[in-house]
Amino acid sequence: MSKLLLSLILISITTIIIIFSLILSYEKNNNQKIAKNSHSQDFYITPTQKITPTDILISSYNKNPNTTKGLENCPPIVNDNLIKEISFDLDNDNKIESIKIYGKNDCQDGKPISIKIYEKESQCYIEKYTYPEEEKTSYSYQSHEFNLLQKAEIVDNFLNENKKALLVEGAANACGSGSEISLIFITKDNRGFNLIKGPFISEIDFYILHPQFPGKYILIGEAIWDQGESHFDAHRYRLFIYKYENNQYNKKEILVTNRKYANDENTDFQNFLNKLTNIFVSEIDEKNMIENLRKKVSEIQL
Repeated sequence: MSKLLLSLILISITTIIIIFSLILSYEKNNNQKIAKNSHSQDFYITPTQKITPTDILISSYNKNPNTTKGLENCPPIVNDNLIKEISFDLDNDNKIESIKIYGKNDCQDGKPISIKIYEKESQCYIEKYTYPEEEKTSYSYQSHEFNLLQKAEIVDNFLNENKKALLVEGAANACGSGSEISLIFITKDNRGFNLIKGPFISEIDFYILHPQFPGKYILIGEAIWDQGESHFDAHRYRLFIYKYENNQYNKKEILVTNRKYANDENTDFQNFLNKLTNIFVSEIDEKNMIENLRKKVSEIQL
């Protein structure tokens, strides 16, 4: 009897030990799962930080935030309201300039479009040129400031000096008729960046660059308002040549067209522009350019 009792006691003790061990193992495993789930939950519920261009201290040439090592001390390049970006070697020094044009490009916004040019120094892109020089809240007419970007492109062999220029065509417009279009050129040489201010025209005027003399000669057609003509009616055009000399553009009149043309991209106007362009680009006699253009345009009675 005593032996049977002793066996039952030993079995009971062993069973208790096994059960207690199982309980401890379960609690340990459960705590590990809770800890793991808790860690995962903390990771995934962390709000994602919104990355703005000013948070990534890299240039437009490298927009991968994983490759910013060594660039922590670079000044940020802001890309807010970036309209257009051009990468080009303006002065043939085998170094690429990064040209960025900013603005809302909205006629309801009076703040002028801004142009910034960056150059690479060591690992950073540094701002080297800004136009306008001072930040403004509104543009002014007849100032080469504008709130709408219409064109931005590189012109080769600018002024026949084997250099390149950034041509920017912008419009100052307050959401109505009567836009003022201005042309500017930005070049670079060993002294730095240079701004050349070109002609002003209206939205119903036009200009043509001479491909043999880029930027040196510009043909401008200015609409003439005869009595009773409205803004977008057909007009005669007074033709001018703008020549860049002595660090500025000087204009000389060619003639006034015989016919009237409506600048609304219709077939008649396009034919007029095509004929005029063909005459202009074929004229390479700089000394007699005005006289030759006047004669050729008169002969076909535009």
